[in-house]
Amino acid sequence: MKLKIQNNDIEIKVIPIIKYPDLLRKIKILPKYFNEMSGKENNEIIEMAPEIIANCLPDVLAVFSEATKISQEELDNYGFADLIDIFIAVIKVNRFDEAVEKLKKGFTQNREKLPVEK
Repeated sequence: MKLKIQNNDIEIKVIPIIKYPDLLRKIKILPKYFNEMSGKENNEIIEMAPEIIANCLPDVLAVFSEATKISQEELDNYGFADLIDIFIAVIKVNRFDEAVEKLKKGFTQNREKLPVEK
């Protein structure tokens, strides 16, 4: 997928599975916020956004840089809307939404088949 961000042509590609450990190592504080967002309404998540952005921006930029091969220095100069565009493109190209739904469905369908200790 190609994007035009501040007159720069950016191509977002599928992240090879071999890169996922590097991406995950760059995420330090985000899981805490994902847990806090779980089960909340959209308006509550939006209220959390300033704190999340302030505390997670270095992690987010490191992940974006790894996922897109755009340097962190270049990302530092982009605006918030630009980063949202990049984020959405990374999600779409890598089909993360489909993967999450497949995982949920797989866990739900196979929950009854899992061995349970008694």
